Amino acid sequence: MVILVEPKDQKYDPRGVANYILDCCEMGGIAISNLKLQKIMFFVEGWHSATLGRQLIDADFEAWDYGPVISTIYHSFKSWGSEAIEGRAKAINLKDGSTAPVKVNLPSDTVDLISFILARYGRLAPAKLVELSHVKDGPWDQVMRIEPSERKTSRISQDAIRDFFSKKIRSRTC
Repeated sequence: MVILVEPKDQKYDPRGVANYILDCCEMGGIAISNLKLQKIMFFVEGWHSATLGRQLIDADFEAWDYGPVISTIYHSFKSWGSEAIEGRAKAINLKDGSTAPVKVNLPSDTVDLISFILARYGRLAPAKLVELSHVKDGPWDQVMRIEPSERKTSRISQDAIRDFFSKKIRSRTC
């Protein structure tokens, strides 16, 4: 059984997006850890927002020590540690209490973009993905540069993500 989660305002449940990425990686023979999944989801969100003009994931990224993280995704897959994820994020069926993997039906332009991102970043080592997500003046860096005592939140704004990736497109430093 699978639980299909409908998008809210065309933003998709992060568990369903993560499961879709994991399915693609499995089919392509790409091992993906929680850390690597977080970074790929960040790049998917950034490129999606910048190129397609809309937010994909219905969740905020937070600035954690090892880069941008969606906390619900972290907690869904933390049991795998640094090993390749072999399961899928699940949701509870409120009618009977059972759990099942979350699935989303993504539009074709999003599917194409995820394929592009996986071709570009999917086989990179987690350390390289951390380096790319920690780039100076990037969205993660902007939050982390604020003194912890002065930081009201670790949330990375969607505007900062979109603007950063839009600038990369304009400067052709993709």
